Parts: sequence; C-alpha cells; structure tokens
Amino acid sequence: MGRRVLLVFVLHLCTIPWQVAAQSIDSLVSMAVRTDPGFRQIGYAEERAEARALSAGAWEAPKAGVQFQMLSPLNPNPVTKGETMFMVEQMIPLGGQKRTMAEAERSMAILAEPERMALKRRLRGEIEEEYYTIWELDRERELNRENRSLAEVLYEDVESKYAVNRATQSELYALSIEIEQLDAELKVLVQKRVESSRRLNAIVGRSLDDSVIIVDEPSAPLLPPFSQLVDSLAGHPDLLRMERMAQVQRKMADAARSDLKPMLMLRGGISWMPEGHPVRTRALGEMVNEFHSSGTTHGEQVAISVGGMLSFPLFSWSRSGPEGKAEDAELAAEQSLAERERMLREMTAMLSKPYGMIERGQTMIDFYKDRQIPLLEQQLEGLRADYIGNRVGFDQLLQVYKMLVMSREDILMREGEMARAWGEIRALTGNSK
Repeated sequence: MGRRVLLVFVLHLCTIPWQVAAQSIDSLVSMAVRTDPGFRQIGYAEERAEARALSAGAWEAPKAGVQFQMLSPLNPNPVTKGETMFMVEQMIPLGGQKRTMAEAERSMAILAEPERMALKRRLRGEIEEEYYTIWELDRERELNRENRSLAEVLYEDVESKYAVNRATQSELYALSIEIEQLDAELKVLVQKRVESSRRLNAIVGRSLDDSVIIVDEPSAPLLPPFSQLVDSLAGHPDLLRMERMAQVQRKMADAARSDLKPMLMLRGGISWMPEGHPVRTRALGEMVNEFHSSGTTHGEQVAISVGGMLSFPLFSWSRSGPEGKAEDAELAAEQSLAERERMLREMTAMLSKPYGMIERGQTMIDFYKDRQIPLLEQQLEGLRADYIGNRVGFDQLLQVYKMLVMSREDILMREGEMARAWGEIRALTGNSK
C-alpha cells in the first residue's frame, strides 16, 4: 500500500505544469486580439471599401479617336483625299451623382467597428470556456486527492478490523477498487487538461504545448434583475451591425437613385480636308464658278466641331432600372432591421438559459455547503467509530462515503457551469464581472 501511495504521488507531481509565468484571462484575450487573423480581415474590408469608393467616385475616362471618311475607293489616301477627323469626348455626371455613389461604397466601412467588437467578444467567450474548464479540471484533481485520502483512511479502518478477523476481504477489495478508480480518474483528468490547454493555446495563437497556469478564480456576483440584462442586449455588436447595415443599404438606395440625374456628354474635334469641302466655303457662288471652270474647289481645309448631349431619364423605360435598384436597397434596409428584431428576441431567449443555470447552481451549492456536506462529514465520522465498534455494517459506511464524494463533485461541477454561464451572459450583454 505504501508503494502504491508513493507511485501515485510521484505521478501527480509529474503532471503539474511547471511554468513561472501565469496567465490571466485579460492577458490571454489581449494576446488573441494581437494575433487573430480575423482582425486583419476586418482591416482589409475597410481598405476595400475605400478602394471601391475611389472607383465609384471616378469619372469616365475621356475618349479620343480619329476617323477617315469621304475617301475615294480607287485612291483611299487620307493625306491627299477625303476628310480626317480628330475627336475627343467626355462624360460629365451632374448633381453630385458620383459623390453619392462614393459615399455609398465608403459607408461599408462603418460595419468594421461592430465586427471587431463581435470578434473580440467571441474570442473572450472561447477563452473563458477553456480557461474555466482547465480551472475545473485542476479543482477536480485536488478533490480527487482529497477523496483518495479519505478512502485511504477508511481502508486503514477496515484493515485494522481485518487484522483481528472482524472484517471481510471483500470489504478491503471494495475500497481498493475505489482507490484504483480514483487513480484512473486522475490520469483522465490530466489528459483532459492537456486537451483543453491545446485548444486554449490554439485560440490564443500560442505554441500548442505551452503550459496554462490559472490565476483567475471564477467569481459569483449577485445576479442583477433579468430585465436589466435584457436591456443590456441592445448594445450587442451583432445588433449594432444590423442597424449599420440598414444605414449602408439606404446609402445604396440613394446611389441607385442618383442614376436618375442627368449626364452631360461633351464632344469636340478638328477635321482636316486636303481638297477642301464645298459646304465649308465662304462663297458658294464663287466655288460653283471655279468648279465649272477648273473642276477644283478652294474651300476651307480645316474645320472644328463642338457639341454636347444631355441625358434625361424622364420616361418609364429609362427610370425603371434605377428605381428598381433603389427600391430593392430600401427593402433590404427594412429586412436588416427586421432581422435585428428577430436576433434580439433570440438573444433574450438565449439569455434565460445561463441565467436560470446560475440561479439553480447557487441554490444547490448553498444547500451542499451549508447543509448536506457538513451533515455527511459528521455522519461519516460517527459511522467510522460505529464500524470499528461493530455497530454498523461496511455497506452503510461506504454508502455515506460515496454520497459525500458525489456532493463535493457536484459542487465543483456546478461552480464550473456557473462560471461558463457568466461567460455566456457577458458575451450577450457586454457586462463585466
């Protein structure tokens, strides 16, 4: 028995994570925020919104070209024949059309803030989940050793009676099995801690084999009224995101309606006519006489042309496209607000579960600590004396021992559940401890 106790003690020492620096939840959250690629993604989304705004606000590129016309099929040489036209063209939006489109694209950047808030809350929730799981596993290991020590005491009681033939071998076997089971459970707890530590390190962005030293103990603050927590849901980043999405979609509707504003097209050019053009002569009569006498003309060889066109989307076939896009964006904004209301109802329902878990957990913990465990400890102490004096049987002693162990384990389990439930409440409401 002494060798078995020494072996288990050495095993326990080997499973203790040795590391000088301990980690608080806040320090792990800060580390995750610095390393999580999700924040870089949000930053890229902001930059993309600005790039799209620059694109949407840009005018169309000016157009330039050359055109040859009135060339002879037998001698299509533009240097000596026909007319060569050099043209430029520019489309000019009126009424701030491009500026409205740019503002709509730039407004997408207002979604970045709630997305960062949501990501940080999610990371904190995941970190707290694993952090308190590790805390619970550490407490379970301590409780495992306490239960084993108590089982050893009972084993010694049975062993002392067995030495004088007043206890059976099966009683020793029953306690030996209990001790061996506690040793096996200790190994499982160590394996679970390694598993949870790896998950936590992965979330934080540390080396998977880094040790995790728990310093933040779960607190049990007083529960505020449920209605107060419901009021806090209004600041949830997902709800804020839907509100801002509605703002963005209304900006998109304004941008779509800006297509109904007029557009001005300016066009200009210079024509070169090596042989002149009869229509551009200063004196048509002289040109006709010269043409009849010599067969040639002496008209102007260079001409300019300037013009403009203004688009007016006045008719239904020209307005239905922009108006349809604008209506679609307005409906999308209303849809986002309706989604926000649905999410608020869902969050209210979700909030009720951890709230009730904390209420029930605190009730049972108070019962165990104030009533059941003190009574079971007193009962077990009395039963030990009665068992030694042959006034009660071993089964009754073992039953009370197991009830005491289960009560202690239930307290620990409920404390862990309450810690995680508080994490869920903080994730939903943003309230601190």
